[in-house]
Amino acid sequence: MQISNWQKEAVKVLINHSITSAALDAEVLLSFVLKKPKEYILSHPEIILTKNQQVTLDRLIKKRTQSEPVAYLTNNKEFYGLDFYVDENVLIPRPETELLVDTALKEINYDSTVTIADIGTGSGCITVAIAKNLPQTKIIAVDISRPALAIAKRNAKSYGVEKKISFVYGDLLNKLKVPVDIIIANLPYVPNSEAKKEISFEPKIAVFAENYGMELLEKIITQSKTKLSKNGMMFLEIHPPQAEKISVFAKHNFPGAKISILKDLANKERILSIKL
Repeated sequence: MQISNWQKEAVKVLINHSITSAALDAEVLLSFVLKKPKEYILSHPEIILTKNQQVTLDRLIKKRTQSEPVAYLTNNKEFYGLDFYVDENVLIPRPETELLVDTALKEINYDSTVTIADIGTGSGCITVAIAKNLPQTKIIAVDISRPALAIAKRNAKSYGVEKKISFVYGDLLNKLKVPVDIIIANLPYVPNSEAKKEISFEPKIAVFAENYGMELLEKIITQSKTKLSKNGMMFLEIHPPQAEKISVFAKHNFPGAKISILKDLANKERILSIKL
């Protein structure tokens, strides 16, 4: 079968299963199995798939019809212009999380030697992106999941930044021995009531939180009062509906700090910024 014909059939199957990204998904899977860039797929529609390639592609499409994320099927997700290995042990990096990296980079000079703690590092996407852009910073990447830390280390090593990162197994800020200059975190913040099929494959420990999704956000804010250095900063990704309540909580804990909410590209309230 020609790849163009397989692609047409795959798109039909995905659409029939209400997969809205059908065309893109089929293209990504073709690129993955053929080990060719998307441009090659588009410019060579006449290429004939081998039997093994078609069997593999059909298997992947079947998994996709069951809502398994493409990132897990290919073990790859692009974030901040970098490719990261991901599997079911880590949250799939989202475009909106890039705002955390942008925010940190705007606040830190290129040659700064500040210490940054990335809490709940997961795949290590935030840590690695910052390490690639700020060569002199010291980064502590913390996670409560050992498999996640192993993946973060793998991704850091693939970009040659593993030596400037300390990987720590621990719960939130408990393992930080001395105050740090900046705390960054994309913690679980989705309320249990908002469970959806498309996120059912991702580790629940990395997605959901109690107290309307604010349990861990409130904990890290409380803990940070003794874990941030003088003039320190903290940037937390939040669920947009939490913006007002979490801002009030932050102001109660840091009455003299500059506290603001930053919006993402979709104009949704996404980042809680605390500057001492």
